[in-house]
Amino acid sequence: MVADTGVSSSGSISWHESPDNLTAPTLPKWYPEFEKFIEPGARALCSFFVRDCGWITYTSCEGHPGTSASGPRSLRHVGILPRDATEYETIHGFLAASVKTYRQRATCNQCVHLAILKHQLMDPCRTQDVLDIEFSPVGGQDGYFTQLDPAVEQYLAGASHLLARGWSHA
Repeated sequence: MVADTGVSSSGSISWHESPDNLTAPTLPKWYPEFEKFIEPGARALCSFFVRDCGWITYTSCEGHPGTSASGPRSLRHVGILPRDATEYETIHGFLAASVKTYRQRATCNQCVHLAILKHQLMDPCRTQDVLDIEFSPVGGQDGYFTQLDPAVEQYLAGASHLLARGWSHA
């Protein structure tokens, strides 16, 4: 599957380079060229969560424009897979604090909204609670894609500051 992963004409990194296929390889952070398999716009977010926070990411997307001005085909997001209930609470607490920091400080939040999505992954054997952080447009996609990279940079600056200060949800 890794050998058959590539970049589609829309910029999506997926199996068989398909913009419609959301399947991609599952790779550990120590896999050679791990970052190569993450879309460029999502790399800094994934790297922060994986390398700096020590969490597991299970999905990501840099966001891709739609065919009309009304909205993107896909939004920038990163999904995080907690190892247990305690880590879930830690991750949720950190994401809540970092999103609050973003909303207070960001200059681009009039075009890009940041939210935490709580949902579940399921397979035939179990269900797992997961958390995603998602950057969505406020209005149409033009302002969104213009302000998306600055929004991510501002989010990461605030999140890095929280982490460097020894953030704790306790």
